[in-house]
Parts: sequence; structure tokens; C-alpha cells
Amino acid sequence: MAVKLSHEKLTHFFSKKIDCLIIVDLSSQLKLANLDLRGQPSITALKIYDLPADKKEQYILDSLAGFIRENNITAKSAVLIPDLPSLFIKRIQLPVVQEAELAKTIQWQVKDDLGFPVSEAVIDYQVIGNRVKEDGSKVLEVICVASQAEQIKNQVLLLKQAQLKCLAVKLVVFGYPKLIEGCLKIASQEPVVVLNIEDSYSHLAICKDSKVAFFRPFPVTLNKIKESLSGMLATEKGQVQLTAEQISQVLFESGIPLDKEEAQFKELVSSGQILAMVRPQVEALVQEVKRSFVYCESQLGIARPSRLVVCGRAAAMPNLRKILSQELGLEVLDFSSSSSEAVKVKQGLDRGELNQNYHLLGPGLDLAGSVNLLPPEFRTEDIEALQKLSLRWIFFGAFIFLFSAFLLAKIEVGFYTRRVNNSHLQLNILSQVEEIKAKTDALNNLINQAKKEDIPASAILKKLSNICPSGIFFNNLSMDGENRSGSISGVVKNTPAADQENLLANLSAAMEASGYFKEVDVSSINKADTEQGEADNFQINFKLP
Repeated sequence: MAVKLSHEKLTHFFSKKIDCLIIVDLSSQLKLANLDLRGQPSITALKIYDLPADKKEQYILDSLAGFIRENNITAKSAVLIPDLPSLFIKRIQLPVVQEAELAKTIQWQVKDDLGFPVSEAVIDYQVIGNRVKEDGSKVLEVICVASQAEQIKNQVLLLKQAQLKCLAVKLVVFGYPKLIEGCLKIASQEPVVVLNIEDSYSHLAICKDSKVAFFRPFPVTLNKIKESLSGMLATEKGQVQLTAEQISQVLFESGIPLDKEEAQFKELVSSGQILAMVRPQVEALVQEVKRSFVYCESQLGIARPSRLVVCGRAAAMPNLRKILSQELGLEVLDFSSSSSEAVKVKQGLDRGELNQNYHLLGPGLDLAGSVNLLPPEFRTEDIEALQKLSLRWIFFGAFIFLFSAFLLAKIEVGFYTRRVNNSHLQLNILSQVEEIKAKTDALNNLINQAKKEDIPASAILKKLSNICPSGIFFNNLSMDGENRSGSISGVVKNTPAADQENLLANLSAAMEASGYFKEVDVSSINKADTEQGEADNFQINFKLP
């Protein structure tokens, strides 16, 4: 069931919409129908083949190929209605459990009733609803369906061999609710009986709330009705026996006589004899339907239906619907009677043949819902294919991402490489600039040092001689080039004592004004006697610019 849920979720989000569908019915004859699901559904082809006793598989393959070729079918999606001799269908009650545990609970519940090992079974189910028992406990009402996996696998593989993709393995009974709501326009909450009578098998189902609420095999079949007409009949010419062709003519052209007044094969036998021969089967049919109603009403709480739908080969019997309506007091319909608004029919199709097989459309119209017996390994093919596709896209996306990242990284590396190269170049230039600056600074320092140490002595002496007043005599001139300082010592002669200090002050001012000296300061004046008379010894300190 986990595979089923995963498959439904994945197909819901990722699968393509199905536009065209081939319905393959192997349950009795080989019945092929092509259903176009674009817009209003339409049936574009229908063909029925009688299967041979031997080489059945090859005949099916050839018939499928011919059907596809003759109808120009390009879509290869298919729904299989299988032939399942070991089919198990049962309505069961279960305690209310979680969805994840329901599948295991159903397996344990039905494993002893299957008739084959549960490990070899394909099991699916449909929850009908909840029910409260008399003791107040709640139970789940479930329709469980099971069959041997090997039987289904062989038929699915046959479709694969015909180049068809099997989307689902469905039973016609679980397509009835869709047909009742879509074709007959009957509300889903109203219970409706569907009676499918075929040549070798028949079944009865009651549908309610868009689900199959009850199902049972039916004992009355067309072959049994035909057998009732195969006995000897008394006529004016003696005893006669109807041929198979005449029996088919009675049932499908004239129909079961409604009373003894109707003439039927008047030249051979009265209609009263025919009615008497088929009467036991008709009464058995009516009684079995009534018995099903009583059981459903008493045991399952399903109210007696007011409508009955006849399908299968019995739908082609002209008077059967009238007989059932009279005997059961129900409105009796067939699926094709009111279906023109729901499903279109391509011109040229045999309406009588379509009327007998209209129920085959149900599984195709209800593709996503109800019971699906497709084995898990075929369901996982879609999941695995999707996973492979997803992995391819993931790989492609990862490749694009990594390739883009590689290109971006390469561009970024190239950008940083250029920046590094530019940085190296700039560093080289800066180192050269720094080297030149260091050399320039050293040269400037050297020049400055040289300037500091280079004292213009001749200019200074010349300047001093020009600004020195008369009466002042220099004894010593000393200059320190490194400290940019110096001193002058001398005497003031032949000048009145009152004017000597003024002369020295004038000399100091003239020295500062000359631009060769600064911070000129008369540091000392001493009186001394000389041979020429009294004089002032002085010392002037100065700074060189």
C-alpha cells in the first residue's frame, strides 16, 4: 500500500495528463475500446474478438496490433480488465486503525480466506465508511479485493509485449459509480443496483456514495438461460429442438415473451412454451436480486434501491428490463440510455454492441480512483523512471551549477591573479620610489649638512668690516659650523667711556640686520688699561642662520 500511495502522489504531481486510453478486457472475450479523454470523453473505437482455444497469447498480440493500426491510435496507455479465476472480493469490518496500519490489518484479516498464500497475492481495498456497532464500538467498512499476483503479471506483461503501458488493472465493478454519476446523472448518495449478466458469469453490485457498497457473484447467466431453451419442444409436427441461432434470435431479437399472447416462432412453437422454459431462470434471477436487497438492508443498513441498471450481454435482451421492472417494482435502466451528454460516440460504431459493453468505460473514466490491482513492481516502474529522470535532472543541474561555479571561480582567480600581479608591480614601484626617496633624503641631508658646515667666512668678514664702527677693534673671531654659533672678542678704544656701550649696541643691531647673524648678544664688557689708555674689552656671542 505504501507503493500505491507513493505512486499516486508522484503520478499526481509529475505524470503527463492522459489524453487517450486503450481499454483491454480479457475477462471473457477479448474486448478492445479506445477512449479519448480530451474535453468531453468519447469512445472512438470498439471491437470484440472471440479467443481461440490455443495460441491465445499470440492471437491477443495480433489483435491488439491490428486494432491500433486500423484506428490510427498513437497513444499507448492502457487499462487492463483482467481474467482472474482466483479473484477474491469481500466486504469486511475492521477496527479503526491508522492508514499506515490498515494494509497489514487487511492482510491478516483475509489471509485464511484467500485460498492461496497471502505472499503471492496482490491486495487492494476501498474504505466504504465508518459504522458504529450495537455495543458502541466503531468499525471500518472495507471492500477488499485480492488475486494471485502471477495471474495478473502474465497479463500485464502481455500488454507490455504489445508495446502498451499498463496504467492500472481494474475490475469493471469498481467503474460503476463513475458511470452512474456521469452517464445516468443519479445522485451519489442514492443506492443503485447494477446487474451484469454475461454468457458465463454474472454479478450484482450496489453502489452508494461513489463507492461499491456491496458485491456478489450471481448464479443466473446467459448460458443457463440458453440451456433452458435447448430442451425438446412439442409442436404440431412433433418434437423439435431450437438451434443455437434460433435461441439467440429468441433472446436478442424478439426477447423473452412477456405473456402467452405474444407470438414467437409461431410456425414452430407457441410463445407460451418458450416462456415456460425460461420462467425458472427468470424467477431465480428475480429471487436472487430480492435476497440481496434483504441482506443489504438487514445486515449492512443499505436502504432498498429504487433503480436497477442492467449491463453486459443481458442489456441487449429487449424484454428483460420490462420483466425486471414488473417483478421488482424498480426503474430499470442501462448505461447507454442516458449517456449521450457524458460520453460521445464516434459515428459508425455498432450501437447494439456498444450497449452490451458500455460498462467497460467505467475503469477508464475512473483511472485515478478506486481499486487497482496493478502489482507493485509495475507501479514502481513509474517511480523508478521518475527517479531516474529526477537523477538525470539533478545531475544536469549539479553539472551546470559546478560548471558555473568553476567559471566564476576561474574568473575570480584570474581577477585576483591580476590584482596580485598589479600588487607586485605596485610593490616594486613603491620599493623603487622608497629607495629613490631614501637616496634623495640622504642627499638632502648631506646637502643640508654641507650647508650647515659651510660657513661663508669671507662674506662675514667683509660684512663685519663694513658695519663695524670706528673705535671698535676685533681681537678674535671664532665660528662653530656644526653648532652654527660663534663669538667675537675685542676692545673699544679712542671713544669716550659714555659712548662705548652705545657703539657695542649699534654693532649688535647692525649684525642682526645684516642677515649673517642672529641672536647677537654682548655677553661681557670689561674695563682694562692699555698703553694707549683706558679701553673696554668685550665679547659678543651670536648664532649663524
